[in-house]
Amino acid sequence: MKLMKVGLLLSCLVLLTSCVNNLKKLTVDEDRQLRDNIGYLLLSVETTSDLQMISINGPIMLSISQQDLKTGTNYLLVDVPEGEYDFTQVMYGYGNGATLKDGAWRFRVVAGKINYIGNLTVNRPASYWWIPASEAKRPQLILENRAADALEFMHKNYPNILKARALQYGGAGDDYFFPYAQKLPNGAKP
Repeated sequence: MKLMKVGLLLSCLVLLTSCVNNLKKLTVDEDRQLRDNIGYLLLSVETTSDLQMISINGPIMLSISQQDLKTGTNYLLVDVPEGEYDFTQVMYGYGNGATLKDGAWRFRVVAGKINYIGNLTVNRPASYWWIPASEAKRPQLILENRAADALEFMHKNYPNILKARALQYGGAGDDYFFPYAQKLPNGAKP
């Protein structure tokens, strides 16, 4: 009976992990022919220490792996199905993490466009085994709009994709920077 429970648990874990899509950032500045329901997702993650994983829930479950979550600022440009998404969890490592529940962590991806969703800052104070958990500082998570930085990143790293696709803000709230920048001479190139 015990062996049967372990087998069932392992089967469930395999099923759940196979449903998660690990995001792989684009490495070549070449606009691909996207399917009708696919858009580009542009996200910046700024962290004070390496992270293990970020989970995102939406039309499909997405995961950003630790190879793209190193200390410093990491931009990711990936293609995903259009729809509403939520950041659900940030894992710091060794089983520690934060679960994100409210609507402030929601964003939208529109098909055929580059959807900048914001800059996720993870300010994680150093933790040491001799500091009691009650006295340790909690990590700080902030999702903010840094549209000008995102535009500069796209001009430097993906100019061909930027020429072929409209860049828009898909994060929380409204933003009018990208439409304004597109009206400037040379599209606000740095």
